[in-house]
Amino acid sequence: MVQRSGVGQHDSYLYYYSRQLQAVRSGQWKLHLPHGYRSLKGKPGSGGTPGPYIQKKTGLALFDLKNDIGESIDVAAKHPKIVARLKGIAAEARKDLGDNGRRGKGQREPGKLRE
Repeated sequence: MVQRSGVGQHDSYLYYYSRQLQAVRSGQWKLHLPHGYRSLKGKPGSGGTPGPYIQKKTGLALFDLKNDIGESIDVAAKHPKIVARLKGIAAEARKDLGDNGRRGKGQREPGKLRE
């Protein structure tokens, strides 16, 4: 997670998994961006052997964390201006930090410790 901050406060939070931007949060709002993810297929594993997984996808979805902390009710259709604002934050983040194979202008190679 990367924090974007203004003067004396955090304006938004960026949720990256690996090198993929998956969500943006600002205040009570969290916008999930379309992406794929792994989910258990049926029962979990046992005896040290993992259970089977399947690949799933999530679409664009907006959640009101003040009233729905479990992120179960998509309210994107009711709040198009908030969706547009958070998509704008995501676009700026992608330009700066990159996303899913696209290099950002503020992205750098990881450093190495001196021996």
